[in-house]
Amino acid sequence: MEHPSACSPPQHQPLPASGSRTDWISWANSLESMRAIGLVCLSVEPEQSEFMLEVSNFPLNANSAINGGIVAAVADQAMAVVAARASAPDFVPVTGSLHIQFHSPAHFPLTVRGTLLPSGFRIKYVEVVVEDDAGRRCATAHGTMISGRTARRIAPRRSNNEP
Repeated sequence: MEHPSACSPPQHQPLPASGSRTDWISWANSLESMRAIGLVCLSVEPEQSEFMLEVSNFPLNANSAINGGIVAAVADQAMAVVAARASAPDFVPVTGSLHIQFHSPAHFPLTVRGTLLPSGFRIKYVEVVVEDDAGRRCATAHGTMISGRTARRIAPRRSNNEP
């Protein structure tokens, strides 16, 4: 798998212009960060989204469980999609805080559900529940996503000659 260079950030994916479920699912699945961790978006609703993680390139723990850092990255990515769906079209959410509790070892496949909690215009509170294939809760994450205007959140592209 080829990884983008740290010097060249991934191209910003503008939010879908329509509220179509299909457009939002396609947008989420087009994100490089989603593909890099193996997370697949199954549904995007105004206040809840669902994802599936069936495989990861990161090695499993000694107990055959998915590494907690991968579970946290999955939760953070789910929060971003939920917050983006709830944000104004010209705003992009970023993670302000992330807290995760691990309840039991996480084994593939995982179902990940992100839910928008009561929030404001710029500040979005999101809860993510991670379950294994038996429906057992493996982790619960809570995060604060902060939305800002796209023009202020996206770093300008540098030419190859700039340091």
